Amino acid sequence: MRLWTIQDVAFVGTAVSTGVAEASWARVQDGWRGAYAWMTRAMVRRRRAPTGWGGPPVWAWRACGPRRGAPSRDAVEAMLGEAANDPRWRMVTLRARPGEVLLSRYGPWCELLERSPRAPSRAPRGLWQTARRAGGWRGNYDDIQACLVAIRRDDIVSVESLAAWCARADRRGRR
Repeated sequence: MRLWTIQDVAFVGTAVSTGVAEASWARVQDGWRGAYAWMTRAMVRRRRAPTGWGGPPVWAWRACGPRRGAPSRDAVEAMLGEAANDPRWRMVTLRARPGEVLLSRYGPWCELLERSPRAPSRAPRGLWQTARRAGGWRGNYDDIQACLVAIRRDDIVSVESLAAWCARADRRGRR
C-alpha cells in the first residue's frame, strides 16, 4: 500500500539511521491527546498495532480511487498553511504493509478533534467507511488518512523536501 506522510527532517533521519521512527506524545497538541489516544486504542482493537502499544500514530495519506496518486498541493497547504514552506518538512513516500495500516476518513476525524478534547465514546459517523464497498472510497480522495505505528527504513520509497515536492506538484498540474 502506497502512503505519503509529511515529517520533520529529524524524524526521517531517525527512521533512516536507526531503522524505525515512532511518533511522540510530546508533539501532540494538548487538546487533541484524548482523540489521539482513542485512535491508538482503535488501532490495537482493529489489530493494526500490537497489544499494549501506547501510540500516538504516525499519520499519512492513502492514495485510493481513480487518481492513485499523491495528495494534492491544495491538501498539503490546507493542512500546513504557511508552514508548508518550512525547510524542515519532508514528503515521505512509503510502501506499507496493509495489515499494519488503519484507514479512516479525514473529514469525520477533524470533526471529532473539533468537538472535544476528551476521547470520544464512539467513532464519528463515516470515519470507518472503507474500500470494502464496491468501487472503493467515494468522494474526495484527499480525504483518506492512514495511521501507522511507526515508519520503518525498509518502507521508505523516497524522501523529498516539501517545498520541492509542492513545486513539482505544480508542474504536474496537481494543485
